[in-house]
Amino acid sequence: MNLKRVFALFILSSFAASFIIFAQGQNRVDPVNWRKLAEYIPTKIPKWNKKGDLEGHTMSVGIKMSQVSQRFTDGKRDLIVRVVDGGNEPAVYTGIRMAMQFEVDTSKEYIRKVEINGIPGVEQYNYTTKVAEMILLIADRFMLYITGENFKVKEATELKIIAKIFDLVGIGKLGK
Repeated sequence: MNLKRVFALFILSSFAASFIIFAQGQNRVDPVNWRKLAEYIPTKIPKWNKKGDLEGHTMSVGIKMSQVSQRFTDGKRDLIVRVVDGGNEPAVYTGIRMAMQFEVDTSKEYIRKVEINGIPGVEQYNYTTKVAEMILLIADRFMLYITGENFKVKEATELKIIAKIFDLVGIGKLGK
């Protein structure tokens, strides 16, 4: 068996185990309305200006979820911040849970585990598109996405600084 096949089997088995454990331990709940999530989107981020209006929605299309997002710019780069409540629906959390199981470093991208103020997540950078992204899983329910467009690889670390602006504890308490 070649190394790629072994790696693929490892990833699939890890994903399946994580999914089963998560699905068994969580009850689906109604997501927090997007207007409540909006209270946790910063109105100002140092060195960044708002670009457009706050956008949000709460929906139920088989899966109930809410999200709110705001775009910012510094004139050369764009930043999108988004808070998502998946209402403990296992399918919503599959990608982040799988990504938190491994790290990858290739000529095209890197994916690494990250922790901000005790909150686990992943950071990713694509060398071709110059997109940096960080996703934090807050209180096993809420996800904070911070996406930087047109970022140089050295600038990707700025997302960690921006993440610390958010009231991560407050977001987590929304689910209680």
